[in-house]
Amino acid sequence: VSSNAISNSDYNNLYSKGPNVAFWNGNRPTLADWQANTSFDANSLSVDPIFLSGDSYQISLIDLNDAAFPSPLVAFDIEGESRDASMPDIGADEFIPAPVDAALLAFAAPNQPFSPGIQDIKVVVKHNGSEVLDSLSVGWAVNGDPETPYRWMGTLASGATDTVTIGTFDFAPSAMYQLDAWSFDPNGMVDPIPQNDSTMVDSLVTALAGSYTIGGSNPDFNSFNDAIDAMNLGGILDTV
Repeated sequence: VSSNAISNSDYNNLYSKGPNVAFWNGNRPTLADWQANTSFDANSLSVDPIFLSGDSYQISLIDLNDAAFPSPLVAFDIEGESRDASMPDIGADEFIPAPVDAALLAFAAPNQPFSPGIQDIKVVVKHNGSEVLDSLSVGWAVNGDPETPYRWMGTLASGATDTVTIGTFDFAPSAMYQLDAWSFDPNGMVDPIPQNDSTMVDSLVTALAGSYTIGGSNPDFNSFNDAIDAMNLGGILDTV
């Protein structure tokens, strides 16, 4: 939109899986950039709302619960249900968070560039429920091969996150890996919202450092192009 199209905007969720969250006299890649260029949305968020299905307006992310500003002009949600009079939810649908809902947001480690050998496998867990999360199992796999699940025990308040080490793995030089992780049995229960239970990262390659052979007998790389591809994918940790 242009700078004279709207006069006020706040208590929204400006989120996109693309490169930009909005357009205001130019593309705005982040909420912070939008705020700086518009002076709008000081109380807005930029988070994945976790829709319950691909074609649904219903959301589940607890950050959006009770996070809007009440307006007498919007007394009902899209389903005709009453908005909370003092603390409505951001979005088209007024919702009640599940008591227990463990979400896996992302892998926290390994982070590229990383060296070959044994590396910690870490994931970020978010408690998306309204009660306290005290236990959780996390299954994981490397290139489709299941590893031993990890059982986490602790205390995670509603809306809080924790980085959890779920195991280790021995990464070979120049090989490509895909890591998958999924949560189950939060507080010994069936998770009511499976849409946020899993995360994945692919095209993981260890970084280069030291001397390598190209071509010939038993080379590290068959060609210069193979070596360049490995550097582009995994990065460099030291002189090559």
